[in-house]
Amino acid sequence: YAPISMLLTSEKIINELKKDGRIGHSTTHQGYSLGIAASIAVQKIVHKKENLKKVYDNGNYMRKILHTELNDTPTFRNVRGRGYRFSLEHETKNNIEFTKELSSKMYDQDNILINSKWHRTCITPAIIITKDQIDFFLERFIHTFKKISKKNKYAK
Repeated sequence: YAPISMLLTSEKIINELKKDGRIGHSTTHQGYSLGIAASIAVQKIVHKKENLKKVYDNGNYMRKILHTELNDTPTFRNVRGRGYRFSLEHETKNNIEFTKELSSKMYDQDNILINSKWHRTCITPAIIITKDQIDFFLERFIHTFKKISKKNKYAK
């Protein structure tokens, strides 16, 4: 890892802050050249057309499979987003417990870490994920989601 930090804001806010003089903002990683060089190199790779197309196509594929396979599951509500950044929404009697159980089962049974909390599971795979890995994730996630959804304690 090469740490980097930055602050993004609007011109209006910057002008307000400048009224009192210098903007007093600093970070641990300020001026860290290696972090800047690494972030630029990553952006050059990420923005190659073939990578963007892969992310777009695979993201559409994942959302389509999740929607098709889970649409008849009573706890499933929606899947939305784009590329490799999307969320699957669910609704249960106890969303907190549902997401805790979903997360722990995915980890304990399949060694897959997921970000599931409140009423959704955020899905953000690495840009280097392979088709086989996507299919493995989808198969395991769909199986686990359906199995947990069948429990009466979560039915709406």
